[in-house]
Order: sequence, then structure tokens, then C-alpha cells
Amino acid sequence: MHCVIRQRKLQLKLKFLKLILSCENDCRNNHNY
Repeated sequence: MHCVIRQRKLQLKLKFLKLILSCENDCRNNHNY
């Protein structure tokens, strides 16, 4: 069970990181950096 919880947390972190990265990319694209 503990492993499953840890894995879920990792997946959440990855999702969050991807969201942040995609947001940064959108900002760069909007400002043509």
C-alpha cells in the first residue's frame, strides 16, 4: 500500500511539473521569447 501511495504522489508531482512547463511554454510563445 505504501508503495502505491508514493507512486501516486510521484505522478501528481509529474503532472504538476508538466503543467508548469506547458504554462511557461505558452507564455514564451505569447511573448515570442
